[in-house]
Formats: sequence, C-alpha cells, structure tokens
Amino acid sequence: KAHSMKPDLIILDLRLPGLDGFRVCQMIRNLPSSKHVKIIAMTGFAGDEAEEKILQLGANDFLMKPFDIDAMKEKLGQTPASETLRN
Repeated sequence: KAHSMKPDLIILDLRLPGLDGFRVCQMIRNLPSSKHVKIIAMTGFAGDEAEEKILQLGANDFLMKPFDIDAMKEKLGQTPASETLRN
C-alpha cells in the first residue's frame, strides 16, 4: 500500500506492533517514490542511539516523546506559537 501513497510528510513512531519504526523507515526509503518524503521519527523509549540509527536509515528528523507542539512546528519549519505570540 505504501507505493500508492504519495505523502509529503510521515510522522513515524519507532515502537510499532509487528515491524518496528526502524524497519518501516528503511522500507519507505527503499521505495523510489519516497525520496522527497520528509520523515520525522519519534519515540518515548530510547535516546541518542535510536536517534543516530533512525537518521542513518533515512529519517530527516527525530523527536523524543512527550514533545510540545512548538518542537514539532520547528521540525516542520513553522514558527512556534510562543514566537508568534511575542511578535
């Protein structure tokens, strides 16, 4: 099913039932049509090792859970709400 979808962004949890997010990221990056897709991986169960591994597998960015919406906005290249309110 992934080959027929053409998303601009995938927010990928690393702890999934069945396949883990590392394998899913690798499978997505092996699809020729996925080179442009931005992948932001996230987890609440791992640290620096998970971040390093997922970035090597092709994710564009990484967030530790819980994260606030401003952190996600920064990863997406949007202005955080806190900065918008100050201006």
